Amino acid sequence: MMGILPVGYVLLKEEIKVMGKKSQFEVMAELNVYKHEPLDHAGVSDTGCLIFVDFSFCCVSSKLASDEGLSAESKHSTASAIAAGIMTGTLEDTTFRSDSKKPSIKSVDTLGLGNLVNAPANVLTPGALAKKAKKIASLYSDVISAKILDVERCKELEMGSYLGVADVASENSAHLIHLCYKSPNGTVKSKLALGGMEIMLEAKDAGDWAYRGEGAANLVLAYTGSFPPFVGKVLRVRKITRNGAEYDNGFSGLSKHECLLWDELASAPSREMAEHLYVKNVMSPLLGSNNVDAGVRVLVGKEFLESVESNVLSERPSWRVNDAKTNTECVSALLLSDLSLFPGSVFNKEFCITVEIKVLHPYVNVLPKCGFLPVSDLIADENSVKKSISRFQMHQALKFHQGKISELSKYDPLDLFSKSIERVNKALTDLYLTPQNNFRVFLNGSLVYGGLGGVPSSNNHLTGETFEELLKCVIQSDDGSRTTKFLELIAETVFRSRLLDRLLKAQMLDTLDIEGAIHAYYNAVSQSCKVCSKFRQVEEKLAERYAGIHSDPFSKSLKVVKDYLIAATAKDLSMMISLRPTDKGDLESLDDTVILKSTRQSFKYKASFLDLDRKPLKKMEYYYELDQKIVRSYSQISKTTHHPGRVA
Repeated sequence: MMGILPVGYVLLKEEIKVMGKKSQFEVMAELNVYKHEPLDHAGVSDTGCLIFVDFSFCCVSSKLASDEGLSAESKHSTASAIAAGIMTGTLEDTTFRSDSKKPSIKSVDTLGLGNLVNAPANVLTPGALAKKAKKIASLYSDVISAKILDVERCKELEMGSYLGVADVASENSAHLIHLCYKSPNGTVKSKLALGGMEIMLEAKDAGDWAYRGEGAANLVLAYTGSFPPFVGKVLRVRKITRNGAEYDNGFSGLSKHECLLWDELASAPSREMAEHLYVKNVMSPLLGSNNVDAGVRVLVGKEFLESVESNVLSERPSWRVNDAKTNTECVSALLLSDLSLFPGSVFNKEFCITVEIKVLHPYVNVLPKCGFLPVSDLIADENSVKKSISRFQMHQALKFHQGKISELSKYDPLDLFSKSIERVNKALTDLYLTPQNNFRVFLNGSLVYGGLGGVPSSNNHLTGETFEELLKCVIQSDDGSRTTKFLELIAETVFRSRLLDRLLKAQMLDTLDIEGAIHAYYNAVSQSCKVCSKFRQVEEKLAERYAGIHSDPFSKSLKVVKDYLIAATAKDLSMMISLRPTDKGDLESLDDTVILKSTRQSFKYKASFLDLDRKPLKKMEYYYELDQKIVRSYSQISKTTHHPGRVA
């Protein structure tokens, strides 16, 4: 058996572990399962059979492969599948319950879907499956209706997210099949299971989404309503700058050069879908699928986005408001698990505490800090300081000099990536003392410590003393020591999770530094190198240093740029550590458990990465100029200030 779907359970693609043939998921994904009160369960059998159990009318409707052309043995298997599905769907465990609500089944209706499970792909094409769906709907028009959309119709409706996963170039083009079960005995009042992008958010839904924060490219909203598909989820909505840039509804595809660079994304018909595939197909394999939630795209109406823009305006930092607004031309948004909550804690009403660590730099369009120092021979001699001091510390000195921050952070990312538990603990302590939106703490999903909305100078939600008091529900220790022990717990979890090992490997794809990668970029976009042109105006031999890169094959230049941009994503993300106390004794041997030895407490943990945005190819020149500005400024400041980026 594939399992039982309880009331309110949402069928999302990443949550389904298909046992057996792929058609099981396909059936579940394509069908919308509806119920009218008081339906309790729907079961799924081994043949992909979907059982509708209607307890209010005491009957069962079953959809599965029909008996067309089936042998006696196959008919026996089919009958067994029906029986198994019904038994599972109506199963009630009364071991720990005194009252039983077990229903009595009065009738079973079987609706034939055709023997589709074993049909080969060259026979069961999208068009053939669409014809089958129409036939079923016509035969059982009293309970089933069918709506079929071909590629052209999907384009007219601007369904870019759907087309992004459909093989639109194939001679067997995609068909969207919407089969809807209609109860013959009543009006549908609520939904039991959902597949794909069946939902569209409208203006009336905007009030259920609260401002959580934002980055350079996205607004993050947390769901506060009660609709099961969205409970424990956040929504990432694209923003657009106010500087007069052209509106992008996400429907346009990648540019010619981007298609050459990202061959695994070239088929995406929209930038929205390309971003989704980037996380799923590029970053997830690098960082581990268990540590990355690629999310699912949900349709959003323009009125929903306009309402969201209005609702959250007063909560957004003013400089964010002045810089960008919600892109109301988008047709979809990304639905993700709320990583500030421990998985399942919302439904189980369990306590959890979560720490967000900006592993790299959080500010707008700034290249990230890194877990290693560059060693490339292509770094100019006058920029050799990059080989001895971290980018983060140099940028801290610049921002302090510019008055953008009031206090230098002692944090050094090299400590966090050191593989030394003592240095990891020091890094987290330094982040805690000067969070600067690099360190935030959530209690049961609510922000309690750290900045909101990407504001470097924003005050913490709680003072140190108040935070110490709050930790009473987490750390079993005396007053004055809980914060220290809490940071020890986070350090132990970071160290134990080994997430930073994967992250550092991805970061180190940047082998040439931006000072080398910028030359590969001009090769990749087939332009004369502007950097070398400037060098030649000063001295010819300065450009000769990079002649080797400009003579590299085109494919090698593409790889250099691609690796650099992947590394840039890995240098500009956040890590979420979510913890839930457990009373199950010493479970240190388990991979998802950490022990705080000083208090003898056990915690279940979940470690994840987020903010895995693809860096734009066209920003390479900007990245180079910014890098040069930071290094030049640091060098100038260091002449007048003793170790401006180092704090003893």
